[in-house]
Amino acid sequence: MEDVTRSYKNLATHQKWFNEDGTVFPVSARNLVKYIEYKGRTNTARSVRWWIYFLEKYHQNNEIVEYRKNWNMAKHDPRIEQALKMLENKHQIERIKAPLRDKPLSNCASSTKDLTNSSNIENNMQEQQPRIEDFQSHYQRMHSLLLKKYVGTCTIHRKGCFQIDENHHLRLNEVMLRRWAFCLACGDEGITQDSLPNTSLMPEFWPCCAIEI
Repeated sequence: MEDVTRSYKNLATHQKWFNEDGTVFPVSARNLVKYIEYKGRTNTARSVRWWIYFLEKYHQNNEIVEYRKNWNMAKHDPRIEQALKMLENKHQIERIKAPLRDKPLSNCASSTKDLTNSSNIENNMQEQQPRIEDFQSHYQRMHSLLLKKYVGTCTIHRKGCFQIDENHHLRLNEVMLRRWAFCLACGDEGITQDSLPNTSLMPEFWPCCAIEI
């Protein structure tokens, strides 16, 4: 949850998604829509729903009553569900179109028919809300995989190391490994266990932070 709130704060500050009083939190409905649209450019609707879920937990657990009150108003704003539905439909259509790109022209008529029928079916399907039990299990699995791959495998940095090449090592710590595992569990676009996270919101993983051996 801390990773999501921290990354949202950094992104909102960079994008100037401020409330009328200049604050970032609590998140307003208008800024939550902007967040969904921004993250939806490179991530699935399911990943975005996870981030919203943890933002909700942050607001609900906050001692400031105004945070909980404002979040409840924002969450039930019809624009939120509309933005999520548009994102889901967009990715569903892209998944359907992908296998058709390499089909010969002779199959265009049948392909178009298939696309129309499939789109109607997909648009009537509602993606299930994320379950915290599923996330926790997947997160623990991803964390274990990262520990196995990057802890104790370097003779110089035993506590955690990603070897960019023979002469450059990026030292990893538990906080970095957990943040990496969190992104994997969310299904963030472009984040894999075999390469360093490449995002402006996680500068601690940038190759320029590596140590020359």
